[in-house]
Amino acid sequence: MKRCFAALALFLFATLPVCLADDAALPAQPITSLSVLHSLTNEQANRSLRVAFEGVVTYYRRGNADLFVQDGENSIYAEVSPNLNISFGDRVLVKGTTRASFRPEIAAESVQFLRHDTPPPPIPATYRQMIRGDLDTRRVTVNGKVESADVVMDAGSQKLYMHVLMKDGAIDAEGSYDGSIHPADLLDEDVELTGSVAGEFDYKIQLTGVLLQMPTLAGIRILKPAEVRSSELPITPMDEILRGYDTQGRLRRVRIQGTVTYYQPGAALVLQKGPKSLWVSTKYEQPLAIGQQIYVTGFPSVRNGSLALARGEIQDTGANAPLAPALLSAAELNDGTHAFDLVSVEAKLLMSVRGSGQDQYVLVSPDGHLFSAILRHPERALENTLQPFRRVEIGSTVRVTGVCVVENGDRYLGHVAFEVLLRSTNDIAVLRGPSILSVRNLIAVVILLLFAVIAVAARQWLIERKMRQQTARQAEMERRRSGILEDINSAQPMPDVLGRIIDMVLFRLPGAFCWIELADGTKFGNPPENALQVYRIVEAPVNGSRRNKLGVLRVAFLSASSPSPAEKTMLPMAAGLVALKLETSRLYSELIHRSEFDMLTEVHNRFSFEKELDRMLVDFYGFGRVFGLIYIDLDNFKQINDQYGHHVGDLYLQACVARLKNRVRPTDLLARIGGDEFTVLVAGISSRKDVQRIANQLTDCFNEIFSIGPYTIKGGASLGIALYPDDGNTKDALLNAADAAMYMNKSSKMGLR
Repeated sequence: MKRCFAALALFLFATLPVCLADDAALPAQPITSLSVLHSLTNEQANRSLRVAFEGVVTYYRRGNADLFVQDGENSIYAEVSPNLNISFGDRVLVKGTTRASFRPEIAAESVQFLRHDTPPPPIPATYRQMIRGDLDTRRVTVNGKVESADVVMDAGSQKLYMHVLMKDGAIDAEGSYDGSIHPADLLDEDVELTGSVAGEFDYKIQLTGVLLQMPTLAGIRILKPAEVRSSELPITPMDEILRGYDTQGRLRRVRIQGTVTYYQPGAALVLQKGPKSLWVSTKYEQPLAIGQQIYVTGFPSVRNGSLALARGEIQDTGANAPLAPALLSAAELNDGTHAFDLVSVEAKLLMSVRGSGQDQYVLVSPDGHLFSAILRHPERALENTLQPFRRVEIGSTVRVTGVCVVENGDRYLGHVAFEVLLRSTNDIAVLRGPSILSVRNLIAVVILLLFAVIAVAARQWLIERKMRQQTARQAEMERRRSGILEDINSAQPMPDVLGRIIDMVLFRLPGAFCWIELADGTKFGNPPENALQVYRIVEAPVNGSRRNKLGVLRVAFLSASSPSPAEKTMLPMAAGLVALKLETSRLYSELIHRSEFDMLTEVHNRFSFEKELDRMLVDFYGFGRVFGLIYIDLDNFKQINDQYGHHVGDLYLQACVARLKNRVRPTDLLARIGGDEFTVLVAGISSRKDVQRIANQLTDCFNEIFSIGPYTIKGGASLGIALYPDDGNTKDALLNAADAAMYMNKSSKMGLR
């Protein structure tokens, strides 16, 4: 079903806080247009917006909650009541609320029939369009070859389920079955299918396949009959099914004959003929008896390293020839040569359990091989009666009969694991009951001995129990402490780490309140709120490695409590972990700062500048927006260093940066990319004049004399500008353009002198 996980998606999205980017864009009244609904994002749809829109029904089947509605080129999915009196082509009024899913969809509260209308014309669709979700819920036509077709049960009614191979991939298609088409007649025919595009989803609402929903079988049109009917194909030996390929190099349909030894309706069956056997995957759900001889057509594949047949189609021969199982040892089954064979094996029962999907019996053979016999429950949709659980006394020797299934492995590298698939509870035959030296009897004897031991050594047991509790508590404390150290080492967020430290304190000191106050006033934890209670508060200072106070850790106990030894060890350890986290975070922040800022001038460095330039090139690409790049080279900086020394040169650089900072805007980025070279990224402009105006302001900041200690220095700088995208649309192009403009400026100054 298209939205089989709609309820799960609704729950997941409903539990997440969602903020719309532009609430003013959402209508206050119910949305009445499918085009508006189609333009919603999942974040907007998750706000449960009211809707009341009209559209034409393109898919709905009674007993099913899926409704597809289309109006013009826009369509949407709605979850509705499974018993509506509407059909394909009806125009309806849908009222309800939006919700998030694979695409925004509707949780319908009511669906009102208006009139019968003309269905929207289908549009041709490709596999790539559908698998991308481009045509979700749209009415389309597709062309392909039918690989399998079966009548299956769904919600108490029959439907035709097909697997269709298109040009670029395979899709599934289904429609209500009315008996007008025999499924076997569709095999290998080129068809045109008309229906609404749905999807097959996993538990995370991720698209895993395409499902075409056809309201009736009238959506099937034969384009080219099959060259050879599946019933006319020659019989292929089971061990030769992989030998035939068609002219395109694909596996072709083959036809095999054999006796049914295992059958799970809607999932699989096993055929055996002589020493050969084959696993067949199929959606066939009609009754099949064990021992019935049938023909099966399908496509060769491999399952767990053995030959198998996929998308099997069943043809009854009308004959029965039950096979006798081969009585084998577990060691013989363990070599993998009897995969999918009907076998019997004797073993001792170790355990049995009824699960939600299968009954499992764990056995051990006389030669020590451990394996399971499994009776799988029927699919729930088929509404078959579940067989009663066969209870066999543990320790009994039994003979189990069924199909041997091996795990994927190479028998030449060693033994492979196997299981026996049972057909019914009658496949378990009890050969003899458990020995008197059974596990149950031994347990009874052991219990009596235990009572005697406990009566004699009760006091010792209590002492050991207390020691075990203390050891377990210490082990848990060490586990928590190690986890906190790992979080500190991996730079986990501050609130998370401090929260885990507080949890560790409360684990060691149950019934107390613990909180942390940092030097900047920030608080973490749960200080007591009951003002009527009197508390005994114990503090542990949080000091840094330089004896500087980073904060304080406080623990509050009820006033009636007495100090315990655990307080003396727990609080200093917790305070030390807090200090370690605070100093580690400070060092991490300093490292980040040093990686992006010039240590001398405290402006962005070349790495930070290039990262921001790369980001702007991506953000501004294709939007018609501009930004500027100013290249600055200080004049005569080498002479200043040579004349006054590098210390004065450094002070001069800092003074220049201080003036440049006062002239750039808060939105601009000033960076030092070389010894005396700087750049400014200018955003929020509309033309080259804006960049030039800012460049002139930066030039003016060098008009005043610089006073550096006892020295008076006449400063100056040469500037060049580049404009994106006029002067270049790459990093190198912009830098080269600005650098060239700067050198022209510097050259013109030298010429004037």
